[in-house]
Amino acid sequence: MFDKLEDLLVRFEEVLNELGEPGVTDNQERFQKLMKEQSELQPIVDTYKEYKKNKETIQDSLSLLEEEKDEEMREMLKEELSEAKKNVEELEKELKILLLPKDPNDSKNVIVEIRAGAGGDEAALFAAEIYRMYVKYAESRRWKTEMMSLNENGIGGFKEVTFMIQGQGAYSRLKYESGVHRVQRVPETESGGRIHTSTCTVAIMPEAEEIDFHLDMNDCKFDVFRASGNGGQCVNTTDSAVRLTHIPTGIVISCQDEKSQLKNKDKALKVLRSRLYEMELAKQHDAEAEARRSQIGTGDRSEKIRTYNFPQGRVTDHRIKLTLHRLDSILSGDLEEIIEAGLYAASGMGKQSPIIVAVTNKEVRDELSKMNASAMGSENDPFYGAPVVLIVLADKAARTCVYDGSLVMGNLMLAADAKGIGSCWIHRAKEEFESEEGKALLKKLGIEGDYEGIGHCVLGYRADEKPVPAPRKENRVFWCE
Repeated sequence: MFDKLEDLLVRFEEVLNELGEPGVTDNQERFQKLMKEQSELQPIVDTYKEYKKNKETIQDSLSLLEEEKDEEMREMLKEELSEAKKNVEELEKELKILLLPKDPNDSKNVIVEIRAGAGGDEAALFAAEIYRMYVKYAESRRWKTEMMSLNENGIGGFKEVTFMIQGQGAYSRLKYESGVHRVQRVPETESGGRIHTSTCTVAIMPEAEEIDFHLDMNDCKFDVFRASGNGGQCVNTTDSAVRLTHIPTGIVISCQDEKSQLKNKDKALKVLRSRLYEMELAKQHDAEAEARRSQIGTGDRSEKIRTYNFPQGRVTDHRIKLTLHRLDSILSGDLEEIIEAGLYAASGMGKQSPIIVAVTNKEVRDELSKMNASAMGSENDPFYGAPVVLIVLADKAARTCVYDGSLVMGNLMLAADAKGIGSCWIHRAKEEFESEEGKALLKKLGIEGDYEGIGHCVLGYRADEKPVPAPRKENRVFWCE
């Protein structure tokens, strides 16, 4: 591990030197790559430097202890030594986490394709709303969006739209958005007031650069034609639109958003390169390929990852069985509640010792259920069928680990209640992760360290009304005024 860290330290210095060269900004592509590499290496390098500093402190303290005769000074050196040793242990764990392999595409920009599915004009209107939702979400994160191609239906709907989202970590945030999105509402075109169900498909692809995927231009056929739709100067008076056909795969891409034929050609190539790159990734990962092919499906109403129900004002994510009654805010770009959950809890000396293992995978969830039931001496599901299990673990090196983990559990349950989601604290996490089976599971998940199991926070949407809390016992508060 330390040989790799030394190599990263050397590479970090090389990047800084390159960034300090005169004229580095002349080549914007190279400059951006260097800046990106610096930002990725910075947290690892900072942590490693702190680690080395504490290792030096340990060596210096040991040397001084051999020579120092004054008892008061020796006590100070011992305290310094103890603190440095503790820091080294914590920093070692942090470095192991920082060195864990990441999805190489996570930091990439994304190309998003949205197509109207079942439902005619209503599906096209819904596709336009989904497009605006992602644009607003991108704006909230200060990401840039760029239109690639657009096919409208004449009443404000989108038959098909392709656009790029540029921003750090865009793919990591949006890669699970691929699939069928379903809407249930009374369409504007419906005179009888009946609720219709319509769909659109969303495909999220990492932007492929030339270094990622080589595209043979001999396999590409370009046709130019006159752009349609609302124009302005040159848009629909010249042959500025471009149709790109990739002969080996039969993929056809049309771009007409720009007034310049050259710009439309560049955009079409970007989309094609990303599609082919994604296909290549799928070939390399057969299991992922099958998942990718099933992500979008046919766009039929029965195939969905998320349903937007307007009459009831709710959004349901069918993959994690999560329902939120905040449709308006979600459609306005507030996707953070679905994509990411934040956790803030007080901890002893601000060590932030607890970690959370968020389990939405059914197989892992069922494995946990069996382990927990075994510790309880039962064969029933101790998680009550909850689709989501948040396991709270705390580093045993922290003296306050149990208290810190309990605060995290409390915060999780309060946050769930605030969103209208049911939660329950399930015990026996300590027994689970002291067992060989539990340790093996953590290792399989890439979690290293000596952790104490604090509890499981199981989450699910209530099938009935929220229960009224039982009356609080009396004589539990003592005032000292």
